[in-house]
Amino acid sequence: MFVQSSLVRVMQLKQHLQTIKKENLSVSDYMLKIKTIGDGIRASGQNVDDIELISAALNGLGHEYDPVVVLVSHNIKNMHLQDVQYSLMIHEQRIEQFNHVFQLNFPGLSANVENQRFVSQNDGGFNHSNRNGGNKGKGKWNNQKIYCQLCQKPGHGALFEVL
Repeated sequence: MFVQSSLVRVMQLKQHLQTIKKENLSVSDYMLKIKTIGDGIRASGQNVDDIELISAALNGLGHEYDPVVVLVSHNIKNMHLQDVQYSLMIHEQRIEQFNHVFQLNFPGLSANVENQRFVSQNDGGFNHSNRNGGNKGKGKWNNQKIYCQLCQKPGHGALFEVL
């Protein structure tokens, strides 16, 4: 009975490891959850290596961490979980610094976007055929209503006014 419940627990932990997401957690809290799951698997008598834990951690990150994900993915065999955590924490600090500076320089700045939907110009998705010419395969933003908060003109955000 104990062996069966232990096996079920390992399966639950591995499932949790595969589906965990960082979302609004700090990198420290997120990595602590990853480590706790790994420790739980090990405590049940199963082996889990750093590569498996690193892969799970990378899979649960948002797009803002893509530069770190790419770097770690290329070097995953040479990295330890602690190294990945440090890299993610440094990136998290840079994101926070950028957001802080941006908010100081542009308080209340946000693009007023209504119905941003990417559609293809050929109404049928991407068409990679060059027959009949035209702009097939190229997309455009449709029904986009962005208004600059500085000049009040449509079609761009205030960031473009500053740059």
